[in-house]
Amino acid sequence: MKIKKTNPLKNYFVALALLAGCDIQYTNQNPSNNNEETEIVEESIAQEGQETQERAHFRFPNERETIRYHAKRVGVDEELMLSIREAENGRQGRQFGIMPNSRYNNDSGYTDNGRFQEYPNDGELSKQASWAAWTIKRNKERFDSLKDRERARYSDFIDYLGEKYAPQNAENDPQGLNQNWKRNVRNRYKMHSR
Repeated sequence: MKIKKTNPLKNYFVALALLAGCDIQYTNQNPSNNNEETEIVEESIAQEGQETQERAHFRFPNERETIRYHAKRVGVDEELMLSIREAENGRQGRQFGIMPNSRYNNDSGYTDNGRFQEYPNDGELSKQASWAAWTIKRNKERFDSLKDRERARYSDFIDYLGEKYAPQNAENDPQGLNQNWKRNVRNRYKMHSR
């Protein structure tokens, strides 16, 4: 789709297009020799328009590509990863709330397409995202293998995951914030899944 706008709204549409990752082409169109500058922004409504909307409400847009990469690499729901990242709201090195243990501390990388990759120097975002993705994947496999009677105890996978990922009355949760985890993740997930 081509959107033509003249100078008064130029900055708005340029910013919107850049946020969506669009290529921008500037052309001078002067069919009547009036030198009116017109901007043409090419945008794919199906993909980039949706991407703009998603980016507009994800609180950590600079982390999105890393999260997307690890979600896809491990094979888990990207929207769930985004939702957990926002619910955890962790500082650098705790972005997904993964608490370090000796195994975590000794982990120096991951395998992608059969090749070992060291974690980049990105404030442990890649490591946290990778560990969160594997935590989700393993718990989804456990959830899917539950017998019907056991599964009926949970309203959905987020309910099940919350008991494992952020259990209430956990030793590392002295302020009791885990009681809000399921609701926060579920609300964010609904928003990201639109």
